[in-house]
Amino acid sequence: MHNRRWAGVARVNGQAERASCVGRAVAIGMAAAAAVFVSSFAPFVATEAAARTKCKPTDTFKEFKARFRRELQAAGISRRTLGRAYDPVTYKASIIRRDRRQSIFALTFIQFSERLISAPRFKTSQRKLRRRASLFADAERKYGVPREVITAFWALESDFGATTSKQSKIFSSLATLAYDCRRPEMFQKELLSALQIV
Repeated sequence: MHNRRWAGVARVNGQAERASCVGRAVAIGMAAAAAVFVSSFAPFVATEAAARTKCKPTDTFKEFKARFRRELQAAGISRRTLGRAYDPVTYKASIIRRDRRQSIFALTFIQFSERLISAPRFKTSQRKLRRRASLFADAERKYGVPREVITAFWALESDFGATTSKQSKIFSSLATLAYDCRRPEMFQKELLSALQIV
């Protein structure tokens, strides 16, 4: 009886220690992800925004859409996929306004981490790491990126998918940013990749 009790205590302590280790790893991953956001993306976005916030596209959205459709076809996107996901896209002025005022990139690392790293996200991260353990292991082997860092970006980018929108909105948003003059090369690649996923 005495031995079983201590075995139970040891098991609970072991689980708590493992949970604590996962929590620390997620914390480090989130901090690393936040640091990457602030140190890598913020200066780039700030510089780009300052240089290009007043730029204007040289053609209409309709002209861009037709020209880029030909490029997508040449890149191997099927007519069926183009008909379902690309042809219905429309220009979204609201996306341009949001892109121009990404105030999050003006935050310091401390402000950024205090705003985005929370206890609920830690708990959700731990659940995701347990449930998707084999998938994360495959990703680690293939790409060399620790599962905690992947999970941290998943949390910070979309709150684990909670902030994603309908497919039609996603493709219209990507097409709008691909047409815009500020970062067209980047978003044209993103749009192509999204259609390849479809």
